[in-house]
Amino acid sequence: MTAVLAQLQAFAHEHDYLPQADPPNAEWQIVLDILKRHEPHIRAYPPGNDLYAHRFAIALGHDARADLLIRFDLRIYVALAYHVSDTLHQLAVDDLHLRASTAPLRALLDRHGLRELAFEEARTTLSERMLAHGFIDTTVLAYFFESA
Repeated sequence: MTAVLAQLQAFAHEHDYLPQADPPNAEWQIVLDILKRHEPHIRAYPPGNDLYAHRFAIALGHDARADLLIRFDLRIYVALAYHVSDTLHQLAVDDLHLRASTAPLRALLDRHGLRELAFEEARTTLSERMLAHGFIDTTVLAYFFESA
């Protein structure tokens, strides 16, 4: 278990698995500006109704895309790559080519002080009590990024 995952599990336990909103600030706009300087085909989505995470959608050509899901309050993010065919987006976390194509963007986030949580770590199961709080599953990914 990585230190980031241990920190997230402790945070979830301390808050009885209830979500905490990102603090209101303009850091998402700063990160968007940083990312746009290096990747022009990017779109930012502020948190949804639950205020868990910001989503940055990146076009990686005609047949691929990536989503960066960021929790600024916890200083973490998850990078998800997808193969795109018409309206179908197929998660491609094991695709080394897509992983390499997002490496410069992940390096920018790292330099900004954000730490990456790997997809495999994000699939770690937390408490079943999460279901009682309206989550669709009990993973770390659901706890921190469900509304993105």
